[in-house]
Amino acid sequence: MNIELLILIILTKSIFFGVGIVDCRVDSKEYKSYFIQVTHNLRFQLTMMNLEHLSVKVENDKIISIEEVLNYNLVYLNELSQTYYIIVDLINYLFVEVLQIFTEHLKIILDDCKCFFEINSFENAIYCTVILLNAAKNSNMMFEYLYKSITFIDYLDVKSALKKTFIHPKLVVEEIYTVKHYTFLMEVSDMHNYVNNEGSIKIEEAKEDYYKIMNFANKVVSITHDFFKNNVSIINNTMMFNLRENYYYEYTNNKYDINFIDFINKNLNDYCKKTINNYYSKIGFHQLLNPNTPELSPPQNIGFPQYKIIKNLNILFREGNWNLLNHIRIIIDDELITTNRIIRDTVDDFNFNLKKKYFTQLLRCRYTEVLRNYNTYMSAVIQTCKREKRNANLNNYKDCII
Repeated sequence: MNIELLILIILTKSIFFGVGIVDCRVDSKEYKSYFIQVTHNLRFQLTMMNLEHLSVKVENDKIISIEEVLNYNLVYLNELSQTYYIIVDLINYLFVEVLQIFTEHLKIILDDCKCFFEINSFENAIYCTVILLNAAKNSNMMFEYLYKSITFIDYLDVKSALKKTFIHPKLVVEEIYTVKHYTFLMEVSDMHNYVNNEGSIKIEEAKEDYYKIMNFANKVVSITHDFFKNNVSIINNTMMFNLRENYYYEYTNNKYDINFIDFINKNLNDYCKKTINNYYSKIGFHQLLNPNTPELSPPQNIGFPQYKIIKNLNILFREGNWNLLNHIRIIIDDELITTNRIIRDTVDDFNFNLKKKYFTQLLRCRYTEVLRNYNTYMSAVIQTCKREKRNANLNNYKDCII
């Protein structure tokens, strides 16, 4: 057996059994009350936003306004669950719409950079590429906040709150994470990056960075396209418009004293700030993630100090060699959950219940795999021993048994 795997098994066993995590549980009434308060809080904050242009398709293909749905009474289970699932659909839609608008801004700058490269206006091409890269990099804070928000909803345990038969909804966690992670890894760009010691422009390096960000933008466009193609619940009643044309009309009519690329960059930066304010602060995720009332604080598990296991799990996730388990996916209500998704975020009171469930299922899969492989190897050894005995190869048989 791989020594690193053996260490992982021993460490995991000591963590789990040392604090009684195997038998831990949350009081179902307390968690349901918490779930209702969270849903009510999200619903109330969403009613305060300007969402008149959105409608939702409910049972029997009936279309009603988002505002009407959000005003449902949450006393009964049916209304509570329906409101919760619609909130999830709405948040998914709004967040993917952010991805779409983000890439539309990048595409405008990409097109201008392309023109400069094609006419060999290299100084302008370099400047445009630097603005493009920094525009993407500076958006990272927005995606950090969106990721905090979407993972908060994703780790609400709907089965514990409502019924075991309820399906855990699929949120656009991976879609937001993809952009967040990419922009996080980007470095701040500068004109000097593309000028060598002799003062010559390193145009090939600039083109390489340009094509990298273009491929990234195209990947995000594909993500948004797939989402909207499969979206069957949220309906946008507004007319589509061309963002470049709108910006160009504003730019030319107001005679701004900055170039068009800087104008687009400024508008993207303003959009990111506005999105953080609207979709993190106003929807109420800041309050939910930093609760100042008992009603919005997630219930603790019964029978053991939860903070201890959270601390130990974070050490395990941070220091364990999880490459050993990268090939394993667990299935939660038809959604594939990767090992990286389980371990990449810090464990806290908000995500502990589901992370615990996902992690224990992940380990069961790995232990089952180890036992299956062991059985395969031992079966092969046993068959070899039988063959040596049958052929009266006593020395080989003896070596085989030993």
